Amino acid sequence: MINTLIEQTYKDVVGSDADLFFELKSSYDHTLFPHKHDYYEFCLIVSGEQRFIINDTTFDEKKGALIFFRPEDMHSKAYLRPGEHMTIAFPKEVFNALFSYLGEGFTPDLLLSPKVSPVVYLGDAEQKSIVNQFKRMFLAELYDQKVVKVQYKILLIQIFSKYFLEVQLDSKAKMPKWFESVVLEMQKKDNFSEGMPAFLKLSGTSHEHLCRLTKKYLQQTPTQWINHNRLNYAAKMLQYSNLDVTTICYDAGFGNLSYFYQQFKKKFAISPAKYRETHLNNFAD
Repeated sequence: MINTLIEQTYKDVVGSDADLFFELKSSYDHTLFPHKHDYYEFCLIVSGEQRFIINDTTFDEKKGALIFFRPEDMHSKAYLRPGEHMTIAFPKEVFNALFSYLGEGFTPDLLLSPKVSPVVYLGDAEQKSIVNQFKRMFLAELYDQKVVKVQYKILLIQIFSKYFLEVQLDSKAKMPKWFESVVLEMQKKDNFSEGMPAFLKLSGTSHEHLCRLTKKYLQQTPTQWINHNRLNYAAKMLQYSNLDVTTICYDAGFGNLSYFYQQFKKKFAISPAKYRETHLNNFAD
């Protein structure tokens, strides 16, 4: 065992030209040492059991655990029971491009800020699928490296979006079940057109408490949430009906035509008439 901390770079370990690197390693050729590196890495335990020490935190993981190591995570690992694990490494540039593609709904901060590396757990079929995909791409790389580079990145997107999206969702405040039901009910036309009286009646809370709930769980005020539903309904009616704009305005629950125009243009960046002209779904036919 080496006690000195080793710092690895992607260029030295993988090479400067590779966008992604993977390998299957067994307990017999794996060396335990504390190290960190300037790249990202997944470790998927294919079989056996390993002990990890990550940033001074020790924990044991078995088959199916997928651990996400970030740059600067100081870590070491050792087998408690013989087995195999798969390592998937990729540079910061690939990680940044991937999250830029996924957009605002999937921010990297929630994966990068925790002290201990995020871990998710895969079922046998999921684990087998990932391992087999990488094995097939390894063989395909011998024939067409450019195509395989794209396939590697697609698989990375799948891993993050399918498995680590739960880390994102779990880190956020979860809406109480009763309030989920209220929110679903408020998306019905009769309720959002009635507006605040229906929202208060369904929630059974005071106006002040309802404001706190919608701000916490919907990131909007009650009025903003109601108008969100009203405007979406109005947009559909403009596209799929031949009702005039004034009728649609009042049918959606707006009591003021001028206010409706103002809110509609704020949300869709065009007037209701222009929206209909642009999105009309050949209703007349």
